[in-house]
Amino acid sequence: MSSPRPTKRARANLTQDSTVLRLVDPLGHGQLCDIVTKATKAYSDVATDIHNTIEEMGEKERNHVINFDSASKSVWHDINVAHPKLEGTQQYDVAGDVWYDTVDTIDSIVHRCGPFTGLQTRLNGLSALPRIGKTICLSDSGDHCLEEAMIEILSTMSKGERRAIREENSSEEALWPKLLELDDLAYDLCLFERLNEVLDLIDPPREVDDASDGEDSEDERQ
Repeated sequence: MSSPRPTKRARANLTQDSTVLRLVDPLGHGQLCDIVTKATKAYSDVATDIHNTIEEMGEKERNHVINFDSASKSVWHDINVAHPKLEGTQQYDVAGDVWYDTVDTIDSIVHRCGPFTGLQTRLNGLSALPRIGKTICLSDSGDHCLEEAMIEILSTMSKGERRAIREENSSEEALWPKLLELDDLAYDLCLFERLNEVLDLIDPPREVDDASDGEDSEDERQ
Protein backbone atom coordinates (compact mmCIF):
# COMPACT_ATOMS: atom_id res chain seq x y z
CA MET A 1 0.00 0.00 0.00
CA SER A 2 1.48 3.32 -1.03
CA SER A 3 1.85 6.08 1.55
CA PRO A 4 -0.70 8.89 1.28
CA ARG A 5 0.32 11.90 -0.72
CA PRO A 6 0.94 15.04 1.34
CA THR A 7 -1.85 17.58 1.25
CA LYS A 8 -1.47 20.92 -0.48
CA ARG A 9 -1.05 22.68 2.90
CA ALA A 10 1.59 20.17 4.05
CA ARG A 11 3.53 20.64 0.79
CA ALA A 12 3.39 24.40 1.28
CA ASN A 13 4.72 24.05 4.86
CA LEU A 14 7.60 21.87 3.65
CA THR A 15 8.49 24.43 1.00
CA GLN A 16 8.34 27.24 3.58
CA ASP A 17 10.52 25.30 6.03
CA SER A 18 13.08 24.66 3.31
CA THR A 19 13.15 28.35 2.42
CA VAL A 20 13.63 29.39 6.06
CA LEU A 21 16.49 26.91 6.49
CA ARG A 22 18.26 28.37 3.45
CA LEU A 23 17.84 31.88 4.84
CA VAL A 24 19.02 30.94 8.34
CA ASP A 25 22.03 28.87 7.28
CA PRO A 26 24.48 31.75 6.60
CA LEU A 27 23.59 33.63 9.81
CA GLY A 28 26.00 33.68 12.73
CA HIS A 29 25.25 32.67 16.33
CA GLY A 30 24.88 36.26 17.52
CA GLN A 31 22.53 37.19 14.68
CA LEU A 32 20.32 34.17 15.37
CA CYS A 33 20.22 34.99 19.10
CA ASP A 34 19.14 38.54 18.27
CA ILE A 35 16.36 37.32 15.96
CA VAL A 36 15.12 34.77 18.50
CA THR A 37 15.15 37.38 21.28
CA LYS A 38 13.03 39.73 19.19
CA ALA A 39 10.68 36.87 18.28
CA THR A 40 10.12 35.98 21.95
CA LYS A 41 9.06 39.56 22.64
CA ALA A 42 6.63 39.59 19.74
CA TYR A 43 5.24 36.04 20.08
CA SER A 44 4.77 34.38 23.48
CA ASP A 45 4.61 30.93 21.84
CA VAL A 46 8.26 31.25 20.83
CA ALA A 47 9.36 31.84 24.42
CA THR A 48 7.26 28.86 25.52
CA ASP A 49 8.84 26.64 22.87
CA ILE A 50 12.33 27.69 23.98
CA HIS A 51 11.52 27.03 27.64
CA ASN A 52 10.06 23.60 26.86
CA THR A 53 13.05 22.68 24.70
CA ILE A 54 15.48 23.63 27.48
CA GLU A 55 13.45 21.59 29.99
CA GLU A 56 13.53 18.56 27.67
CA MET A 57 17.29 18.92 27.20
CA GLY A 58 17.80 19.19 30.94
CA GLU A 59 15.67 16.14 31.66
CA LYS A 60 17.56 14.11 29.06
CA GLU A 61 20.92 15.20 30.55
CA ARG A 62 19.81 14.36 34.09
CA ASN A 63 18.72 10.87 33.08
CA HIS A 64 21.98 10.14 31.23
CA VAL A 65 24.75 9.05 33.63
CA ILE A 66 28.33 9.44 32.37
CA ASN A 67 31.22 7.40 33.76
CA PHE A 68 34.71 8.91 33.50
CA ASP A 69 36.82 5.83 34.27
CA SER A 70 38.16 5.71 30.71
CA ALA A 71 39.27 9.35 30.98
CA SER A 72 41.32 8.81 34.14
CA LYS A 73 42.80 5.58 32.73
CA SER A 74 43.75 7.38 29.52
CA VAL A 75 45.69 10.01 31.47
CA TRP A 76 47.44 7.31 33.50
CA HIS A 77 48.40 5.45 30.29
CA ASP A 78 49.71 8.57 28.56
CA ILE A 79 51.86 9.63 31.52
CA ASN A 80 53.06 6.24 32.76
CA VAL A 81 53.18 4.04 29.65
CA ALA A 82 53.20 5.93 26.34
CA HIS A 83 55.48 8.80 27.38
CA PRO A 84 58.18 6.79 29.27
CA LYS A 85 58.54 4.37 26.31
CA LEU A 86 59.90 7.19 24.16
CA GLU A 87 63.62 7.88 24.18
CA GLY A 88 65.79 10.98 24.34
CA THR A 89 64.53 13.98 22.39
CA GLN A 90 61.30 12.15 21.48
CA GLN A 91 60.26 12.07 25.13
CA TYR A 92 61.14 15.74 25.54
CA ASP A 93 59.29 16.73 22.36
CA VAL A 94 55.98 15.11 23.33
CA ALA A 95 56.06 16.06 27.03
CA GLY A 96 54.07 19.21 26.31
CA ASP A 97 51.56 17.32 24.18
CA VAL A 98 50.97 14.82 26.99
CA TRP A 99 50.33 17.61 29.46
CA TYR A 100 48.01 19.50 27.11
CA ASP A 101 46.09 16.27 26.49
CA THR A 102 45.75 15.85 30.25
CA VAL A 103 44.43 19.40 30.62
CA ASP A 104 41.98 18.79 27.73
CA THR A 105 40.74 15.65 29.50
CA ILE A 106 40.15 17.60 32.70
CA ASP A 107 38.34 20.36 30.79
CA SER A 108 36.20 17.75 29.04
CA ILE A 109 35.12 16.28 32.37
CA VAL A 110 34.12 19.72 33.63
CA HIS A 111 32.23 20.49 30.41
CA ARG A 112 30.24 17.25 30.73
CA CYS A 113 29.42 17.92 34.40
CA GLY A 114 27.45 21.12 33.89
CA PRO A 115 24.40 22.25 35.88
CA PHE A 116 21.98 20.34 33.62
CA THR A 117 23.65 16.97 34.22
CA GLY A 118 22.49 14.55 36.91
CA LEU A 119 24.10 14.48 40.33
CA GLN A 120 25.59 11.02 39.73
CA THR A 121 27.42 12.23 36.62
CA ARG A 122 28.91 15.13 38.58
CA LEU A 123 29.94 12.78 41.39
CA ASN A 124 31.55 10.48 38.80
CA GLY A 125 33.46 13.46 37.41
CA LEU A 126 34.64 14.47 40.86
CA SER A 127 35.74 10.88 41.55
CA ALA A 128 37.78 10.73 38.35
CA LEU A 129 39.63 13.99 39.04
CA PRO A 130 41.43 12.80 42.22
CA ARG A 131 42.64 9.73 40.31
CA ILE A 132 44.01 12.00 37.61
CA GLY A 133 45.52 14.19 40.33
CA LYS A 134 47.27 11.23 41.89
CA THR A 135 48.75 10.31 38.53
CA ILE A 136 49.96 13.89 38.06
CA CYS A 137 51.47 13.93 41.58
CA LEU A 138 53.39 10.73 40.98
CA SER A 139 54.71 12.11 37.69
CA ASP A 140 55.88 15.25 39.54
CA SER A 141 54.08 17.80 37.37
CA GLY A 142 50.98 19.93 37.49
CA ASP A 143 49.34 23.35 37.77
CA HIS A 144 46.01 24.59 39.12
CA CYS A 145 43.73 23.24 36.36
CA LEU A 146 42.76 20.16 38.41
CA GLU A 147 41.63 22.12 41.48
CA GLU A 148 39.80 24.63 39.28
CA ALA A 149 37.96 21.75 37.58
CA MET A 150 36.82 20.35 40.94
CA ILE A 151 35.77 23.81 42.16
CA GLU A 152 33.72 24.39 39.01
CA ILE A 153 31.85 21.09 39.38
CA LEU A 154 31.29 21.59 43.12
CA SER A 155 29.90 25.07 42.44
CA THR A 156 27.00 23.44 40.55
CA MET A 157 26.05 21.43 43.66
CA SER A 158 23.92 22.48 46.60
CA LYS A 159 25.34 22.66 50.14
CA GLY A 160 23.42 19.50 50.96
CA GLU A 161 24.95 17.59 48.04
CA ARG A 162 28.44 18.71 49.03
CA ARG A 163 27.79 17.79 52.66
CA ALA A 164 26.71 14.30 51.54
CA ILE A 165 30.15 13.83 49.95
CA ARG A 166 31.78 14.64 53.29
CA GLU A 167 29.52 12.26 55.21
CA GLU A 168 29.93 9.27 52.86
CA ASN A 169 32.95 7.24 53.97
CA SER A 170 31.68 3.67 53.97
CA SER A 171 32.14 2.49 50.38
CA GLU A 172 35.36 1.87 48.46
CA GLU A 173 34.26 4.45 45.90
CA ALA A 174 33.68 7.16 48.54
CA LEU A 175 35.05 10.46 47.26
CA TRP A 176 36.04 12.22 50.51
CA PRO A 177 38.79 9.75 51.57
CA LYS A 178 40.26 9.94 48.05
CA LEU A 179 40.41 13.71 48.23
CA LEU A 180 42.13 13.57 51.61
CA GLU A 181 44.63 11.04 50.25
CA LEU A 182 45.34 13.31 47.28
CA ASP A 183 45.72 16.29 49.62
CA ASP A 184 48.33 14.46 51.71
CA LEU A 185 50.23 13.37 48.61
CA ALA A 186 50.07 16.83 47.04
CA TYR A 187 51.27 18.45 50.29
CA ASP A 188 54.32 16.21 50.43
CA LEU A 189 55.18 17.07 46.81
CA CYS A 190 54.23 20.78 47.04
CA LEU A 191 51.56 20.42 44.31
CA PHE A 192 47.92 21.50 43.93
CA GLU A 193 48.12 24.51 46.22
CA ARG A 194 44.41 25.28 45.75
CA LEU A 195 43.23 21.84 46.81
CA ASN A 196 42.39 23.28 50.24
CA GLU A 197 39.70 25.37 48.50
CA VAL A 198 38.16 22.16 47.16
CA LEU A 199 38.14 20.59 50.63
CA ASP A 200 36.66 23.76 52.15
CA LEU A 201 33.74 23.67 49.69
CA ILE A 202 32.89 20.14 50.83
CA ASP A 203 33.76 20.60 54.51
CA PRO A 204 33.54 24.36 55.25
CA PRO A 205 35.62 25.67 58.14
CA ARG A 206 33.53 26.16 61.27
CA GLU A 207 32.64 29.78 61.90
CA VAL A 208 33.92 31.02 65.22
CA ASP A 209 31.14 32.51 67.32
CA ASP A 210 31.76 36.20 67.97
CA ALA A 211 30.33 35.98 71.47
CA SER A 212 32.69 33.19 72.51
CA ASP A 213 35.56 35.20 71.04
CA GLY A 214 34.65 38.06 73.29
CA GLU A 215 34.53 35.79 76.31
CA ASP A 216 37.94 34.34 75.47
CA SER A 217 39.40 37.81 75.15
CA GLU A 218 37.91 38.80 78.52
CA ASP A 219 39.41 35.70 80.13
CA GLU A 220 42.82 36.53 78.70
CA ARG A 221 42.71 40.07 80.15
CA GLN A 222 41.91 38.64 83.57
